[in-house]
Amino acid sequence: MPIKRTGNFDLAKEMKIRARKMISQFLSEEELLEVTIEINKTTSKLSFHAPDAISEKITINLAKLDQ
Repeated sequence: MPIKRTGNFDLAKEMKIRARKMISQFLSEEELLEVTIEINKTTSKLSFHAPDAISEKITINLAKLDQ
């Protein structure tokens, strides 16, 4: 029998936590501090806001993880 879980679960917060953990694999602590993660509530897409060099690093490395 499945276990039912009740209560509130903030999915957006959990998505941000998991995204931060994912990018922490290839960014330094200093670079992580410069990154903000936002979620578009209508499309549920993640947006990473950071300086250009860090954004490029995120784009390249996330593409590698996706393969």
